[in-house]
Amino acid sequence: MTPGAFFLRLCAGKFTDEDLNDEGNAFAATYFDLQKGKYIADYEAIFGKDGPTIYHVADTWENYDRIAPLLDDRLTAWRQRA
Repeated sequence: MTPGAFFLRLCAGKFTDEDLNDEGNAFAATYFDLQKGKYIADYEAIFGKDGPTIYHVADTWENYDRIAPLLDDRLTAWRQRA
């Protein structure tokens, strides 16, 4: 099962604040903010050359493994500032 299929099966394709605890929601509000957050830039840095757009990234565990360490690093840095 791919990461996307796993998400669709467990969360019915919807990721909401109910899926995270208070800390997770606070981090997500900061990191995924479309105006000030770093997620899109991080995603583009890792996957930007893999296809015609960032929306063409293959749904694979290998790609998950490419971005997961950066997400962990961003969470760790956020916790140190909080």
